[in-house]
Amino acid sequence: MNMLSIEKRNRFSGGIFEVNIFKFFRDVSREMKKVSWPKGPELVSYTVTVIATVAFVAVFFAVVDLGITQLLNNLPFVNN
Repeated sequence: MNMLSIEKRNRFSGGIFEVNIFKFFRDVSREMKKVSWPKGPELVSYTVTVIATVAFVAVFFAVVDLGITQLLNNLPFVNN
């Protein structure tokens, strides 16, 4: 048996794979501590901005959709 097949077998049978997954989560935890999280007022401001933008885009596309629907319904060769 060559070394590559032994390494592959160990990696997925609890050897290297388990060590790497724990190392991954430890590294993620370290990186998350470095993140600059927004404070309360800043978070509220961002949330309101996102909700307002989504509402605006939804209304915009609803109006465009309604307009196109009315336009197509009023064409004489489309109505059956």
